[in-house]
Amino acid sequence: MEKILPGLSGTYLFHGPPSVGKRTVAFEAARVALCLAKGEDDCKCQSCSKFGSGHPDFLCIGQNERVKVDDVDRLLEFTSVRPFLSNRRVTVIDNADTTTWEASNRMLKTLEEPPDGFSFVLVTSRPDQVLGTLRGRSLQIRFGVLSQEDVVNVVWKRLGFELTKAKVIAWIASSSADVFSNAGVYVKHRDNALEFVTTLTRPDPISPLDFVEKIDRKEIPIFADTLTVVLTDLLLLRNGAGEIANVDIRDDLEKMAKSFSSKSLLAITAAASQIKRHAYLNVNLAMVLKSTAIRMHGFAGGSGS
Repeated sequence: MEKILPGLSGTYLFHGPPSVGKRTVAFEAARVALCLAKGEDDCKCQSCSKFGSGHPDFLCIGQNERVKVDDVDRLLEFTSVRPFLSNRRVTVIDNADTTTWEASNRMLKTLEEPPDGFSFVLVTSRPDQVLGTLRGRSLQIRFGVLSQEDVVNVVWKRLGFELTKAKVIAWIASSSADVFSNAGVYVKHRDNALEFVTTLTRPDPISPLDFVEKIDRKEIPIFADTLTVVLTDLLLLRNGAGEIANVDIRDDLEKMAKSFSSKSLLAITAAASQIKRHAYLNVNLAMVLKSTAIRMHGFAGGSGS
């Protein structure tokens, strides 16, 4: 990290497609910059121990919402105080493209000429929407998408998952910035996806509805991703395909596939693939999942041929 961002000095602009890890890297770069030791992954210094739980020299604004004037006031106040614990202070400005015109101009001078000992990282998927003056004064770092092979190697060799499960996790979530921190959650939701598909074969339409109510609302996008991959595998097996994602449970999936027709699996898979899309529309995902579960049960009614 230090080789890429030596000292994390000045203002940076991290940009690239959504969900490729820009914010994750920004946070890690901030942790390393604030570290009181050598910035190792498992560092237990006082600074690293506090990072993520109220570090006095770290500020993040704009996460999950627009960057407003009030946020800029917090930033300006933050930069008016000298470092408390570390040797510098770091601010991450997430969703920098949502910064209002007034807010951008209020913080322009500070970001153009950062005070000594202060660093700023702007994170965005739409760099063209960031004020041109800020773009011109920032060191820009572009992010791409990790290959599936890279994700497998990290999940397998560094996180310690079995190789077969690592391949499944990579298949499901290789484009997600949270794939590494949520690897175990993906494995859990694969079991949930299998159980949910089983409820679709039952005559009672309430069974799938009751089941999805157990899914944590925050984890619905992950459940939807995992469910879509499981259903795709069932569709492939139903049509004689040889290669699937969930190779470690192939026998179970082959038995399950026999409970559905190709037509019903097509409809169910299409419905599942639309669940996550609603996350970007600010829609109640819990209600979307429930209504989709009822539709899926209806599609499954013609299963078996």
